[in-house]
Order: sequence, then C-alpha cells, then structure tokens
Amino acid sequence: MGKTAMNYKYLYVGSYSEKGEPGIYLFDFDPENGKADLKSTFSECDNPSFLLIEEEAVYAVNELEEKSRITAFKRDTLSGELAKTGELETDGTYACHIGRVKGTRFLSVANYGDGRFEAGSLVTIDASGDGSDMKICSNIRLSGEGFLNSTRQECSHIHSTKNDPQTGMLYVADLGFDKVYAYEVDEKGQAILSGSAMQIDLPKGEGPRHFVFSDDARYVYIVAEMGSRVYIYAKNEADSTWELKQQISTISDDYRKMMGETGNKEVVENTASEIAFSHDGRYLYVANRGENTIVCFEVNKASGELEFIKRFDCGGDFPRHFCITPDDKYMVVADQNSGNIAVFKRNTKTGALEDKTCDYEIIGASFVGII
Repeated sequence: MGKTAMNYKYLYVGSYSEKGEPGIYLFDFDPENGKADLKSTFSECDNPSFLLIEEEAVYAVNELEEKSRITAFKRDTLSGELAKTGELETDGTYACHIGRVKGTRFLSVANYGDGRFEAGSLVTIDASGDGSDMKICSNIRLSGEGFLNSTRQECSHIHSTKNDPQTGMLYVADLGFDKVYAYEVDEKGQAILSGSAMQIDLPKGEGPRHFVFSDDARYVYIVAEMGSRVYIYAKNEADSTWELKQQISTISDDYRKMMGETGNKEVVENTASEIAFSHDGRYLYVANRGENTIVCFEVNKASGELEFIKRFDCGGDFPRHFCITPDDKYMVVADQNSGNIAVFKRNTKTGALEDKTCDYEIIGASFVGII
C-alpha cells in the first residue's frame, strides 16, 4: 500500500460503525500542508475496523460478534471512490486484520474469536477476480488455553498476519498463546504450519498483537499488547529460526509503576496497539492505548536494536492505529475512544511528531491508510 514521494493523495479511515451508518471514510489529503478534506463515506458494511488498501481494490474486515465478513470494493484509481463488489463470511468471530499473501491471489484474515464459544482462527481466502466470488481455502483454529486463561488468554486469539519479505513465509500473531506462528501457503491457498523451530515464543502473558520486519528481513519487531513491550528477534539465515535480541518497554517506568499499584482506579491499563517503521527505516513507532502516546525509537540498522527517543501525545484517547505518509512528512492517528483522527507534522531528521495539521471527528476510528 502507498506511493512514493509526493504521489499520494487519498486517506482512508475504517471505524466501528452502527448498522447503516458510514463505516469507511475517504479524504482528499494534501501533502503540501497535511490537511485532510472529507470526500466520501461508505456504509455498505458494518464495523470495517481494518482495511487492506491496494491500487485497484480495498478489502474490509467486518468485525462482528457473529459471522464476521470480508467486504470487497473496487477502487477507482483516479477518484479514490469505492464500489462494493462482494462479501464473504470468514467462518469466525471478531475478524480484526486482513493482508495479502505476498505475490498471490490469496488473502489472510485473522479471526480474533469471542473467547466464550469460539477460539480465534487463521483464514486464507481466494480473492481472484473482482471480489464477487471469494472462497475460503483454509481455516485453522487451535485448541487449548493460554497462560492467563482466566482473563484474555482463555483460548487462541489470532490478531494479525504478515509475510516475511525474504522467504514469503506467512507469520501469524496469536495473542492468546503468546506465539507468532510460521505458515507456508501452497498453490491452492492452504496454510501449512512450518516446523516448530521456526515458530516464535514470547514470554508468557505478553500477548503479541502486530509485528513488522526490517527491510532486509534480518529482524522482526513484535509489539506485545498486554505486556506493552517490543520484542526484537534476529533471524538465523541458515534455517530461518529466530533468537531474541532485545526487549524494550513502550510505556514509561512511571506509568508501568502506577498500573501496578492496586486500587489506583485513575490509571487506565495500557494496551499497546500498532507498530510501524518510518519509510526510511530510521525510526520505529508504537501506539499506547491508556498512556495515550506514540512512542518513537531510533533503529540501529547494524544491530537491529532500538533506542528510546521520546513519547508524544496521540491527539486523543485510545490510539488504535496510525500510518505514516510515504514521504515521511506526516503521521495520521486513529483515536478510537475519543472518536477522531489526528494528523501530525513529522520531523524527518529527528523522527519527532510536531504540530497537529488537522483533526477530524470520526466515531470509533480504528484504521487509517494513505495511498
């Protein structure tokens, strides 16, 4: 997703929407001043909480308690407008993430699961054509309980998927089981679990949510939602296994201490959410829901390790997602609980977030993407 330099002009926002109300918002985005102007809204699907934005298509997960769906749209490359072409039930609940299996016609979908009657699952979908005839290829649901089985890890909770840019392997974050699994996807779209040595085990109770690979695929950076930490693993080139290299907190020591104080009802438990690199690869950012910050780390490209730079206000409450424009000049943040998106000017040299260039009210804002 996205274009280089100044050749981007559209901002898409996904949200938690009421039935029949707008769920996807399209903005004209001006790279010269960081201003966003609402162009269109789309109400063809409920709770489009996460989007996959491609040049000629947009796919939305409809995060529903019963029978989550994927909705496909044709995207007009000139106007950015969307036209619904099809939908498909994901055979699961609370679908929360969607991606493209690299170089294929297949999509990968994370069903988070409701934790009461159904665990989460990894779903692969054949999305050849215009989206009018999507089909499920595989649906992998793991049984068992996680470490904190009385709270959020009572079962497997699949939260996101992403391809290793070097091997093409599909990696899958399971918040419930504290693991990031490695799968191969065959020519029929079947997801096949790789050997146990290729799986990534996080410390118990950390809850991996999203992750990113370095451009050279030597390192993977995993944000732990429950632990509010980033875990950096280095790849063994010989066999594609992973070794823990560093872990670093996303929240301040003071905030972590306050969270640990029993009876302190004024402090909201922090849950880390999105993680992303600047496009030049020099900085890594993580959003904190609770502390309500965007934390910036500088990346040592030689060692892969992170150095804390600064925390910045997220411009609202509960930053669920953010994106950085292709020229690295702006960051857009989706603040779910305050119901707004905030656009910040970004210093390309220091990585700092500076003045807010615009703010727009969107109830339940959950995703932002630029193209």
